[in-house]
Amino acid sequence: MKMGTGGKNDPERNDITVARNLRRYRIAAGMSQVELANALGGLTFQQIQKYENGSNAIAPGPIRKTCKVLGITTPFGASVVDKASRPP
Repeated sequence: MKMGTGGKNDPERNDITVARNLRRYRIAAGMSQVELANALGGLTFQQIQKYENGSNAIAPGPIRKTCKVLGITTPFGASVVDKASRPP
């Protein structure tokens, strides 16, 4: 399947899945975007907004750090993190 076609391995689709999960877990943790940004250090709530709406992709490292802050043991984008962490 070609990249960008909306298939299972489409990077844009993966970014949207991670974005939706980030928002869902943040809300479940009772945190605002400002609180999460402050907890992650060096981020603004606007960056969290961009991650959550999928306009900016979140890299594997920040996903892991975010999971730690939110108290999630399995990354909310685990399959995406695993694929992104592997060499091509």
